[in-house]
Amino acid sequence: MDIIYVLTLTEFNAEGLGDGTEHGAGYVAVAESWADHIGHEFHGIDEEWLFQENGSPHVPEGLHFDLFDVVDPEHPERPGVNDNVSGFTNSMMFTTLNSQVTSIPQYRQQLWNNFHSTPGVIATQNDYNLLFSSYGY
Repeated sequence: MDIIYVLTLTEFNAEGLGDGTEHGAGYVAVAESWADHIGHEFHGIDEEWLFQENGSPHVPEGLHFDLFDVVDPEHPERPGVNDNVSGFTNSMMFTTLNSQVTSIPQYRQQLWNNFHSTPGVIATQNDYNLLFSSYGY
């Protein structure tokens, strides 16, 4: 079945983002969090204000931004977000988003496997896991 059709049908049946318990909710979380992130990137909106609770609790808004932003000790991160990770690029993240990535845990594993040792990426496995855990994953 066409992946766009599956996502559209899932969101239609959930009457939007749903509550995270619907069949396909993981795919909605991946697609909507990426769409939100890249929309902000193209429009130049500062994402530092984003919290997981802005949209739906299972859509980790702000996660993609936190994967590449440089941690500034003068401006601590949002409360509850452990972000000692930086350097993952939009290109790395987009490359990871393929038809086999239908949940945030799959995205998390694939992104790490493919790019954690890339020059410019600053992340220990523990810090990476803490960041995703901050978003409920």
